[in-house]
Amino acid sequence: MQGFSKRVDNKESNEKIIAAALKTYLNTRAGMYTTVRMMKDYLKTYFEDKVDSYADTGFQLNMINIARLTKILKVKMDYSYKKSFIRPPQSFDLRYIEHRALFPGTTDRLDSLGYNFIYIDEASIATDNLSTRSWQMKKESHPLVRPSGERLNVIAAYVLKGKYAFMLKKGSTTSEHIAYFIDMLHEVLTRTFGEDYLKHSVFIMDNAKIHVSNVSKKHFREKGYPILTLPPYTPEYNKVENTFNLLKMILKKKNLYRKKLEYVVAHSILEL
Repeated sequence: MQGFSKRVDNKESNEKIIAAALKTYLNTRAGMYTTVRMMKDYLKTYFEDKVDSYADTGFQLNMINIARLTKILKVKMDYSYKKSFIRPPQSFDLRYIEHRALFPGTTDRLDSLGYNFIYIDEASIATDNLSTRSWQMKKESHPLVRPSGERLNVIAAYVLKGKYAFMLKKGSTTSEHIAYFIDMLHEVLTRTFGEDYLKHSVFIMDNAKIHVSNVSKKHFREKGYPILTLPPYTPEYNKVENTFNLLKMILKKKNLYRKKLEYVVAHSILEL
């Protein structure tokens, strides 16, 4: 039993050593594309001349493999391989960093005062951008039958978890479309939550021209709705972005053969 206990301790110790090296490496890779295979190649080189110093723990280079690194990242370090929002280099201007740091405090204060938050944004869904992967025999290839060149623009509002509003349309989105969507949203939310709901709501949007144009501002002002614009380069603060991601994940599984894109999107929205 002592031998078994020692092996377990050695394993834990070695995984802590690997986790520490991974953490250092990932800190240097902040803002850059990184995969487990890249981490494995780095650690193999990093530990090559250090194996002897860990000899008493039974450390070997073959311990550094993709399966073990993936487990350490997920279980020991609480990391996940997930989509990131891309920011241009100018987003690291000190002014933008300060704005990003202040925004959560602003929403926390409004939340403590009892305000509701309604997040609004737009997305474009094109058949050409949906996944082209499917399980097939290695020596065979069957094309996916899908209409090409079809595109649909979506305006959406995230109201509460599980509560969304959508407007599907073709063609580019203008300030007039945003105004129309707000009118539609006003009617739906008033009918669902009562007249007082919107009196204690704040609309959160990014700084897109169609959101901050004179037409949009006038419409919000006439309705008496306060607007809170997101700091530049912070799509992660807009909860409707995750709604779009969920919608696109559902769409990837849908059969588009001989079906209109707007029909499939409309039915996919019901599954959110």
